[in-house]
Amino acid sequence: MKKSITAAFLAAAMSISIAPAFAADNMESALVAVKSRIDIPQELTEFRSGTYVNDNGTVYRFTWHDSGNNGELAVMADGEGHISSYSRFIDTHGEKETFRPREEYYAAAEAFIKKAAPELFADENDRLVRSDENRVIRDNMASFGFERRINGIPAADNNASVVVRYTNGG
Repeated sequence: MKKSITAAFLAAAMSISIAPAFAADNMESALVAVKSRIDIPQELTEFRSGTYVNDNGTVYRFTWHDSGNNGELAVMADGEGHISSYSRFIDTHGEKETFRPREEYYAAAEAFIKKAAPELFADENDRLVRSDENRVIRDNMASFGFERRINGIPAADNNASVVVRYTNGG
């Protein structure tokens, strides 16, 4: 069973400030932290990285792909390795899509986001919780929303979404 996960994290609380002189050192530290939080498929052997600055500070983009461009994993993170965006695509070469029970999709989504962004679940009074915005998009794909709650109160514009897709074939 192959599983594809796409996640987008928006966490205003994770902003940092990085001096450009330390960008290379921070990129290496961020890469080490990111690699400890995600699984990189063996077939994705080509690696690229980049840096840009936004209102929250320096953002690092790490991309892995295979030599035939049949798969790609892209991650954006801050200097401490906090993941703000994750996207993974693997060409399934026409493999049939398979339906799974809704609970299995949610379990995969929750396991992924807790491993990729454990800091968003560490404090019982300030954490992500599953929001009411979850729906099955198609028979083999589900999208789940998570929202940040501080002392049980939803924080505005501070949420995440995870999409899980299953296909046959391994």
